[in-house]
Amino acid sequence: VQAGLAHRILIVRGDSTKLALGVADVWVMYLFPETMEKLQPSWCHARIVVAYNHALLGVPNRMLEAGGHVVYAWEKP
Repeated sequence: VQAGLAHRILIVRGDSTKLALGVADVWVMYLFPETMEKLQPSWCHARIVVAYNHALLGVPNRMLEAGGHVVYAWEKP
């Protein structure tokens, strides 16, 4: 990571329903809406949540488009 933040980044792969990720500040998800909804109790504590291609349910989203791709972002007030 060029900004010198590599020591602060943890990429986790695995069964998202079995991981304790509630302490994460930022979530980046590439999941189906049904899975994101199941995980909402965990990610609603995050400061920033970004999801590729599917809006986050139950929270106000910002839609960002770039190069034919859509991401949805939510930032805790």
